[in-house]
Amino acid sequence: MKSFGQLSEDLETRRQQLKQRQQQQVGGFKEKGAQVSQAAAERSSAQRERAKEAAERATAARDAIKQRRQAAQDARAEAEARKKEREDISKEIAASREEKNAEREQQKSTNDQKRMSKERAQEKRREAAQKAMREA
Repeated sequence: MKSFGQLSEDLETRRQQLKQRQQQQVGGFKEKGAQVSQAAAERSSAQRERAKEAAERATAARDAIKQRRQAAQDARAEAEARKKEREDISKEIAASREEKNAEREQQKSTNDQKRMSKERAQEKRREAAQKAMREA
């Protein structure tokens, strides 16, 4: 059998061991809690990083779309300007052609009038000559 002194020493030892185990458990819980919170923080920061990268990709995609739209709009405007320029040139050519045709018509009309006038004058001279021959 144990004596009272041994029993109290055993109890004291057990208390100390219990206290030490409790402290170890508390330390373990704290460590686990810190690990859990650290893992959660890491997951959270990784998720934030992925969200940031996704936002950057989305922004880059939107910018690329805007640039393609702007390029297409610029190309349409340039094509429209070239088309208008070609139409203007065609109109100038048509106007020039019309002007030349009008000048030719006017020149032809003037030439016809001169020719008709000469023919009339010649006809009058012939008639006068014939009249003079009849009288003579």
